[in-house]
This record gives sequence, C-alpha cells and structure tokens, in this order.
Amino acid sequence: MSGGVSGMAAAAAAAERTCRHLFEKSLHLGGQLRLAGAPPGRDEFVVLAEDLSQRLIDLNVRVILNQTVDAELLAKEKPDSLILATGGEPVDPPIPGAKYHNKVRVLLFLDVGGSMDVHVKACEVLFSAASTEFKHLEFFYFHNFIYEKVWRDNRRRRNETFSFWDVFLGCLAYLWS
Repeated sequence: MSGGVSGMAAAAAAAERTCRHLFEKSLHLGGQLRLAGAPPGRDEFVVLAEDLSQRLIDLNVRVILNQTVDAELLAKEKPDSLILATGGEPVDPPIPGAKYHNKVRVLLFLDVGGSMDVHVKACEVLFSAASTEFKHLEFFYFHNFIYEKVWRDNRRRRNETFSFWDVFLGCLAYLWS
C-alpha cells in the first residue's frame, strides 16, 4: 500500500481492525499532498499529510519507507490481506507546448530586498524543483530596478554583477542561433 492520502487513510481504517504495515516507495509519506503544499500559502496540505502520518503512529502502524512492494516482499511478509493504493499518476495537461519537456530556456529575474524576500525564496524552491523540466534555468537577482545590474548569487551582489541588457540580449542571441 502506498503512503499517499488514500493509502494512509486505508491503513488507518485497517489498523483499527488488523493491519499493521504500510509500505511507501518514496522517502516520505504524503504523496501528492506534499506537492500540493509546496506553493506559498498552501501549507494546509502538508499539515494534512503530517496529521495522517501521526494518526498511523498513534495506531501503531509500522511504516516502511523507500520500499517497493513486489512478489518477493509479499512472499516474505505473507499478509492475510492486502490493500493496494498505487498513488496518483501524472496527467499530461492539454496545454499547447506541454509536451516540450526539457526544451524551454528560462531566465528568472527576482526582485530581492524588503517585502519580496519571502516570495523570492518560494520562487527559488518551486523553480528548482522543476529544473529538470527546463533545458536551461538561470536565476538572476536585482533590487528595485531591473534595468541596472543583476547578479546570480545574492550573497555576492556587490562583487559579481552583470548588465541586465547583456544577459537579456545574450539569451536572445542564443535563441536566434
């Protein structure tokens, strides 16, 4: 059984009767709830995943992470019954261009300093998590006025700056080559 929402709910219901094991192929419980809770302001999904995980602890369910259930494991464990929760399967959205996996070049310019910092961190996390979907991903930072200088590492913003126009025109030259 998987450690997503359905798997955890089924394990909790079964634990009230006889079930005492839950196998999850990833390194954490929560399945799609973790992904849904990644954007800023959506942490209620992560809280739900943690609540369901805690319920399994309270019911003394043995959770085995990083374990795929296969015929060999079933032969070893010899369960009296089995609930199979396969987890969510990704769906290709009907969006023009969605099939261009790893063909998009992204230059991400983030305004740092002051009230934007919390949003900048969230953007960094989200785009970094999706970095395998892009052919090329570069972060650049600026403060208040993008048309001056930009930098790649916010800790070195005083030492290693680039002209915004050099970066932008360099990207255009790359695209047209």
